[in-house]
Amino acid sequence: MVGDGTPKVVALKCPQCGANLPSGMEGQAICAYCGSTLVRGAAGAAGEERVVRGMRLKMFELMDSQGTQLELLRLLIPVGWQFHGGCRWNMGNPGAPVTVAYQVVSPAGTESFEFFPSISCIAMAGGMGLMGMGGQYFGAEIAQPMGVDQALREMVLPRYRGGVADLQVVSEELMPDLAQELAALNPGTLGPGGAEAGKVRVRYDWEGQAFEEQIMAVVQVLQSGMGGMGGVFGMMQPTPWFIDYMFAMRARAGQLDTLADLFGVMIRSVKLNPVWFAAYKQIQQQLTMGVIQSIQQVGAVSRQISQNADQISDDMVDSWQERQSTMDRMSESWSEATRGVDSYVDPHQDFPVELPGGYEGAWSNPLGEYVVSDDANFDPNIGSNLDWTPMERQ
Repeated sequence: MVGDGTPKVVALKCPQCGANLPSGMEGQAICAYCGSTLVRGAAGAAGEERVVRGMRLKMFELMDSQGTQLELLRLLIPVGWQFHGGCRWNMGNPGAPVTVAYQVVSPAGTESFEFFPSISCIAMAGGMGLMGMGGQYFGAEIAQPMGVDQALREMVLPRYRGGVADLQVVSEELMPDLAQELAALNPGTLGPGGAEAGKVRVRYDWEGQAFEEQIMAVVQVLQSGMGGMGGVFGMMQPTPWFIDYMFAMRARAGQLDTLADLFGVMIRSVKLNPVWFAAYKQIQQQLTMGVIQSIQQVGAVSRQISQNADQISDDMVDSWQERQSTMDRMSESWSEATRGVDSYVDPHQDFPVELPGGYEGAWSNPLGEYVVSDDANFDPNIGSNLDWTPMERQ
């Protein structure tokens, strides 16, 4: 019935490029033609439903259900996208006993935000010089240290994108500011080569479509704190190094930069639980010393840390803050097109949250979801049975 305030069912069009949008769109969609992130629910003057540029996000909590039974991290993901992955404990690698890997995928399966598991390596130097690649030592891969550009080309891409067709490197770029910050945050802990940060953009074909993807990583070479090891080649000196902070953002070819705001806020929103991190660091140390030898003992340590969270050492807090600072810098560095973030107070949860910057308004609901829009007339309460409350910038 016309005039009763009920939104009409009409063909929705992208406000950015005018393209038709798929029917049955729930809450949020990405335009298949221009890559704009869109939200629905606003009504025009005639009561017709329409879409506006914006995002609808929710907070996702990843639990460490295998080991500590604690929340490991949380991040903002678009409503309707699917989270896959988690964390796995490997007691045979005391230097890096936890593997964290996850992927957040759009309903169409074409856009994704992915975190690759860290690659733990060790270089063995001794009387015969530096040993090459191959084999393992206490769970770490034996490999020579390398720059981040080489690590991305020779280790990351073959390992995580070896199954795609016609992969081409479009561009490579170092991030010296991030590397300098890591060096400043880790005085005396980095060895020769220190830290390097960089990103690579690739193009490839997958399932009959052309995609672009940007992958970021950090390489850190640590001071050798391990004693020498005797052998047939004389005394061997192990030097640990890591490929870490590996984020990948994927979209159909030509649309990656249009999603800069969305992917940027997802990187920056990753918040590592400081209590889990403190438990992990203590468990890592005790594994190295041989105090902990089974996964069953991990829970006892985490319970003790949880009960005495206010006694977490300053070194632990500094190390946690270093990781958070690195996430912030990576979100700023991933694309020149990103508009940054704005800080708000969630009135339903009473805690601060960082959302994509440069939008006219932001709202939250009791389910822990957020909407931002650049349309001054947008109201997510229209046509919704949820209580959307405007949020104030800090």
